[in-house]
Amino acid sequence: MKSDFKAVSVLERLSTSLSDAEIAYQTGRGVHEFIVRLGGMRHVVDFSDDLMEKKNEMDLSVVILGIVERASTQSMPVYFMVRNDNVYMLMRALKH
Repeated sequence: MKSDFKAVSVLERLSTSLSDAEIAYQTGRGVHEFIVRLGGMRHVVDFSDDLMEKKNEMDLSVVILGIVERASTQSMPVYFMVRNDNVYMLMRALKH
């Protein structure tokens, strides 16, 4: 249940930050999937269930925004699975 509230918060943050985008969310089989349609491209960022529980809404939003913004500048759609073993490396890379 806690993950559902986080997902709603993340969706609200994304909608505010990406006002031109269509944003959707779905969950199942231990995966939380955020789908961002922006500039004619479809970007998908997935979070594992345990990571969704551990991270706060702001961190989750920053990761999604960072991935989508970088993918948009390269004009290519992205599918990215964020897990415990790659989240810290990803967050460091997005800060640069």
